[in-house]
Amino acid sequence: MSLKQADQWLQKHTPIIPTLDFNLDAIQQKLEQDPDANLSDDLSRDPGLILHLLSKVNVKRGGSSGRDLVESPEAAAALLGVSNLHALITERPACRNILKKPEQIFLFHQIINRGFHNQEQATQWARLAGYKQVDSLRNMALMSYLGELLCCLYDFTVYFEYIQAGATESACQQLFGFRFSHLTEAVANNLHLPELLALSITGSTIKEPKAQLLGLTATICHQCEYGWSDQSLTHAYQQLADLLKIPLDKVIKETHRFAIIAARQSWVEEAWHPASRLILIKDQHYVFPKQESSSAPKAAQAPVSSNQTKKLTIEARIKHLVRQTHCKQTDILNTCVKGLFEEKGFSRVCVFLLSQDKQMIQNRINIGLDAQSPFRNYKIELTKSGLLKMLMSKPQAIWINNDSFKKYHKLLPPSLMASIMTNQFIAMSLFIGNQPLGIVYADRTGTAQALDPSSFSQFKQLISLTSKALTLLAKR
Repeated sequence: MSLKQADQWLQKHTPIIPTLDFNLDAIQQKLEQDPDANLSDDLSRDPGLILHLLSKVNVKRGGSSGRDLVESPEAAAALLGVSNLHALITERPACRNILKKPEQIFLFHQIINRGFHNQEQATQWARLAGYKQVDSLRNMALMSYLGELLCCLYDFTVYFEYIQAGATESACQQLFGFRFSHLTEAVANNLHLPELLALSITGSTIKEPKAQLLGLTATICHQCEYGWSDQSLTHAYQQLADLLKIPLDKVIKETHRFAIIAARQSWVEEAWHPASRLILIKDQHYVFPKQESSSAPKAAQAPVSSNQTKKLTIEARIKHLVRQTHCKQTDILNTCVKGLFEEKGFSRVCVFLLSQDKQMIQNRINIGLDAQSPFRNYKIELTKSGLLKMLMSKPQAIWINNDSFKKYHKLLPPSLMASIMTNQFIAMSLFIGNQPLGIVYADRTGTAQALDPSSFSQFKQLISLTSKALTLLAKR
């Protein structure tokens, strides 16, 4: 039934996947320098081009035609000829002409990057298994997530609901009426793609070992994005160990190693790599020094310096401070940050401020960070900041923990995750009136006290009060 609904979806939507911008630019530059340039590498790293090339030459192949399906983009390009190939590339739409929303761009590239990860895993495991010819497997590994790519491209409103619902198979089935793997299978069947791709979708009923291998690596690359200790990932590890007849611990070790190789070789800029979470496994009890460094914010200097004022709560101090005639914006921000650190029990507190041209956000005020922490000078373009950009669309807060990470991890900038080295934090947008100013970040890394609903509530109340104080100050 799901496959039938996937077919119906495909009939209502185009199966076109646009060419990756970086790849299209590289191809055009090559052809300008040399019209006869070898494009093999460029063709084989772009799922949109592979899909179009193979469907173009295979339209009258396979089945009862008596003609074998073409399995590689290089072979398809040779059959088309140079002039036809160049025309095909020129007429292809680029991602920049189709993808408009920042969150859509980010999620699309995350799926593409997962395909590159799957390429590496499938190729490496195939070689370890003794396969001599792995080109077809490598190409189809990149195509394993065609269904999800198409839904992200042409049904994004529903796809984004799927992401917000936790990106689970049950959410996909409920929202679309099918699983992405069913849509991938429908695309493979309708566009005459190599049989290996369709066979890899059919799960435990597969008899062909290479297809089984591809199906398992595709599952592993998808599940590891939700955590390296996920139960379904452990099951896939065991299936791969049984298929290749090797110890389970070797499967786990090698999978981690291949993930790191894939992350280092990825073509996709600003993509989040599952390998970045591997370094966190041993570091969760690391205690960051709490000494206030030279770049940490200084305590706000209130005009009334008395023991009574010092004994006030952080909320009362901000209310007192904003009534002072000489109060400045930085005084309120510094007081808020120090209150979160000293009174509310957060071990690291940072304020990201929006640049004047509203193109960047950067860590401008921080306390509790290690002197060598890359997070001290963290900055990112707003258009590439994913969840951070969404936070600044209106006053709102978010609590990232083990449960919510599965829901939001694809929207978290990989550079941010690599800098903070934790998936346990809270953040809230700062506003002056209706204008966004920045984001306050806090966590309890290195402490025995975990984030909980009470600390999240206190955090939100204090940041809301800080925004009100900044707004009152701006109206003077």
